[in-house]
Amino acid sequence: MIPTISLFVLYSQVALSVPRAKRLTRQAVAIVERDTGVRLTPRYRRRRDITERPDLNNQRTALGTFMPYFYRENIAPDELAILLTPPGIASGGREASTGQAVICGRRAYASVTTSHHMNVITMAHEIGHMLGAEHTEWTGSIMDPSPHAAAYQRGWQTSFDSSSVELIRRCLGNH
Repeated sequence: MIPTISLFVLYSQVALSVPRAKRLTRQAVAIVERDTGVRLTPRYRRRRDITERPDLNNQRTALGTFMPYFYRENIAPDELAILLTPPGIASGGREASTGQAVICGRRAYASVTTSHHMNVITMAHEIGHMLGAEHTEWTGSIMDPSPHAAAYQRGWQTSFDSSSVELIRRCLGNH
């Protein structure tokens, strides 16, 4: 039986408006549900004080930077939680979409940029990690470590590949 999982979406008003956060979440959740069969029920919380930007030059510590925000919220232990932050800053000062999650874990962040399509892919990718998927070499997969926004914009099928779906099912079977 495929479960229904609660998804707590915590977002920065600096990064997104309420309608934009909900639209982004609906589209990312639709991809996850379509490809994996996992039903996600989002609930939202907007925070005014999330102003930190992830440091893309030190991705190993980026998720830890945002953990205090998760601790301040009433998030159930089995509930997935994703934090939508202002854009990450890459070397050279350019903005970039990024994220980090614990594989088969319960917490993640995704930074948002001006590219709505890239934000949808990044959010679905990080949810995939929380559900148990790892990076894949399959071009066009949501779990490609460098998802291709251009493919999504052109209407090509961007989806979870079969090995990612299998890893998700295994992770969910262990919980």
